[in-house]
Amino acid sequence: MKCLYISLFGKFCVTFRSETELAFESKKVQELFFYLLLHAKRPHTREKLAEILWHDSSPTSSKKYLRHTLWQLQSTLDDVSLEHDMLLVDTEWIQINPNAIYWLDTQIFETAYRLAQNTPGSELSPVIVQELIDAVLLYKGDLLENWYHEWCLFERERLQNLYLTLLFKLMVYCEYAQEYETGIMYGMKMLKCDQAREQTYRQLMRLHFLADDRIGALRQFERCKLVLQQELNVNPAQRTLDLVKQIRQGVLSEKFSKRTALFVSPALVSNLNRLKDNLATAQQQVDHHIHILKDQNHLNS
Repeated sequence: MKCLYISLFGKFCVTFRSETELAFESKKVQELFFYLLLHAKRPHTREKLAEILWHDSSPTSSKKYLRHTLWQLQSTLDDVSLEHDMLLVDTEWIQINPNAIYWLDTQIFETAYRLAQNTPGSELSPVIVQELIDAVLLYKGDLLENWYHEWCLFERERLQNLYLTLLFKLMVYCEYAQEYETGIMYGMKMLKCDQAREQTYRQLMRLHFLADDRIGALRQFERCKLVLQQELNVNPAQRTLDLVKQIRQGVLSEKFSKRTALFVSPALVSNLNRLKDNLATAQQQVDHHIHILKDQNHLNS
């Protein structure tokens, strides 16, 4: 299948059939393509696009620049001979073709976020958890690193907030699943993006304590206190102080109510599916041998 593979997290990259990287004639051609991809669900007027991408130019000049840039973008996309045109263009509107076949990391990432939206981390199913794990792996860096256009900065912050939300859900899930070390790893990823998020420190304190690392939990509290004072000139919230008190006393309050349902990890589901496939194969082999034996008995009789 002829398909474009587009990565917008970190370094921008567009490849065809996962092999040949597309070269764009200018930064503006790239920017136009970025914008259309990130707002692919709706059409855009030429006037609005020209205003957003060439806001420092006059309306007449910006529309002229848009026409030329659009022609360059179409020429680049036409060179790869896709099954469906990537763009739908008329005299007034431009948009990504809904029938176009392409792989876009930000699109997959946002789909995973919607699957888990409004669901606490402790209530995520193993299937959804795996979707979130795959999604955070796509986040190889902030959106379009080294691009500082105003519209891009807004989208970058929005997607980074979604990334932090997914990481926190995975942290909570890891506490529930007793996968403490993995949860700590997700917490450290969060702190790389936002080291002043107090909620992250509280969850890290819990995970360290539950992993029998009370010293590590207390160190997270000290780090939290220092960062909050340096960056925001505030002290830790009462919830954080209550938590560190529990940790020092060696007794942590229950975060999750006990459930009658058995917890099933993604690894266990995968192993059971593999076992099911093996059993099905074995059953086919047994049936085959039984059939052969019956044929032999029939011949002998």
